[in-house]
Amino acid sequence: MSLLISPSKPKLLFDENVDTRLERFLKQQGVDVISKPKRLSNGKLAEFSKSEKRVLVTNDEDFLKFSKGEISSVV
Repeated sequence: MSLLISPSKPKLLFDENVDTRLERFLKQQGVDVISKPKRLSNGKLAEFSKSEKRVLVTNDEDFLKFSKGEISSVV
């Protein structure tokens, strides 16, 4: 008997600078995508990403300075 293990679906957090069309498309495909209110600080976004185990999707290079302990993941 073989056991098939499927990877968990990613949970994404979209920064305000990511095109909303991508968010809508991914939601239509069943991807768990949320966005936070505009003008939320980078630190607050990082905290939320970590606490909710969400991959942060952003165009903001400022997130490159965050360590793995401060944020879940960044794309």
